[in-house]
Amino acid sequence: MSYRRAVFLCACLGLMLTGPQAHAQDDENDFLDMSLQSLMEVEGMPIDVLTTHIHPKGEWMIRYQFMTMPMEGNRVGADSVSTENVLQGYKVSPTRMTMQMHMVDVMYGWTDDLTLMVMMPFVQSSMDHVTRGGSSFTTDASGLGDVSLMAHYNMALHGPHRVVFLGGLSMPTGSIDAVDDTPAGEQSLPYPMQLGSGTLDLKQGISYIGQTRNWAWGADAKGTFRLGENSQQYSLGNRFHSSVWATRRLYSWSALSLQLASERWGDVAGADPRLNPAMVPTADPDLRGGWRLDTRVELSFFIPSGSFQNQRFFIDAVLPAYQNLHGPQLESSHVVHLGWEWRF
Repeated sequence: MSYRRAVFLCACLGLMLTGPQAHAQDDENDFLDMSLQSLMEVEGMPIDVLTTHIHPKGEWMIRYQFMTMPMEGNRVGADSVSTENVLQGYKVSPTRMTMQMHMVDVMYGWTDDLTLMVMMPFVQSSMDHVTRGGSSFTTDASGLGDVSLMAHYNMALHGPHRVVFLGGLSMPTGSIDAVDDTPAGEQSLPYPMQLGSGTLDLKQGISYIGQTRNWAWGADAKGTFRLGENSQQYSLGNRFHSSVWATRRLYSWSALSLQLASERWGDVAGADPRLNPAMVPTADPDLRGGWRLDTRVELSFFIPSGSFQNQRFFIDAVLPAYQNLHGPQLESSHVVHLGWEWRF
């Protein structure tokens, strides 16, 4: 982790530890008398920890997220490599990719312990390339991604401690047939530029969550498992995510979260017959896996009353602390999320 990122995280942690005391110490200890609904009104858990979202029976929640993730420069293993180095083995090298996603989630509390959820992404991707001859070009793709149907089940332990289970399916609604113009004419786009997996994917996860009036903390693990091969004779690699996190409520209407997350993903199994893996590394199915360790900071604002009652706004930034990629593969520089939630 770089010195600048370490200082940034230490400053955020200091703010969490020394933030305003919105309640007296005895108020911190009365969480045992709080209902699940009251506990969830802290609204401070990190936005990407899906299994924190348990809603009381009959409650709806709508959430909108915007995410932008630029990737720039190539990496082999833990080492950055130059474009010139990539072009020694390939005729074309990617130099930069920007992926933006608009995500709409709808949740409903079927019971006090079971929440159902639909996630609908719209993806926009752009990738810049340079050829061995020195020319450059850009490809683009956009459209509906893979829609997910999921359920969260809450199992209370003691007081504010609980375990939440996640299960669901990702539907192959995102296209795997995206094409665009290249110097060689209209071509099928490589794996990272397609909008979906093309397969039915199983999603499973589990979280531990602890919570007092001003603090929340937890750990989670979840995986995405590809069920079979798609119509183009390949399947994306499975993905595994785990994280630990802590949230401090700064005021009655705001919270700060810190998270350390690990993301692992496998190479593509099989191969798309429309792609030439010797042309560009993004078309090589054996160069799609990797591991990334991320640090994440999120600031959220909850509105408990008035015209915007039960609405939450959030912004967060993700900075990779370590990346080890089967490459050459574009490395992530950062991720930014902006979003809004409304419970009713």
